[in-house]
Amino acid sequence: MEDCIDELELSRKRMLNRTEYGSTVKSQLLVVFILALMLRSVFVITVPYSPWSDAAVYDGFGWRMSRGLGYVSETGEVTAWYPPLYPLILSGIYSLLGHSILAARMLNVLLDSVTTVLLYCFVNQMCPDVGHLGRRLPFLTGLLYAVNPITIYMSGVTMPEVFFTTLLMGTVLVAFHMRLRVQQSIHRSTLIMTVCSYAVL
Repeated sequence: MEDCIDELELSRKRMLNRTEYGSTVKSQLLVVFILALMLRSVFVITVPYSPWSDAAVYDGFGWRMSRGLGYVSETGEVTAWYPPLYPLILSGIYSLLGHSILAARMLNVLLDSVTTVLLYCFVNQMCPDVGHLGRRLPFLTGLLYAVNPITIYMSGVTMPEVFFTTLLMGTVLVAFHMRLRVQQSIHRSTLIMTVCSYAVL
């Protein structure tokens, strides 16, 4: 009888620990997302920027597509030299808001903030419960990415790297969740291939 009581008490403590840990994870996710979003937003709003080099090329493609000119170069020639998905997204923004470089940069800000969350989730899955270090590592990883000067800077550049990184982290996270059951594997493999296809574009 005492053994049963002890086992029930142990199970109750485990459930409480899991509940507390789940609450901690949600709080930490919110912190790293808001921190990343704030730092990148401040950078984009306060630092002047004008697209140059490849960034100007992507911006030009997006602007011309938004005006119905198609995926063409400055000279009006059709090209396959640059991948089309990011300019297509820019064209959607420009169609709605005009030729707003700030809006395009804010999209990158949002995407990179989401990447911070995805990175946290990935590390959290890699180290689910490895003592205190395992529980702190996802938060530390998210914080380091959120305050990384390079990622903050790149979030303000109208280039596809930020978009690609978000898709890449999403793919890695989904791949890590894959199970051995055939039906799940088929569905998730299809999802992974789809996301990778978009990343290539």
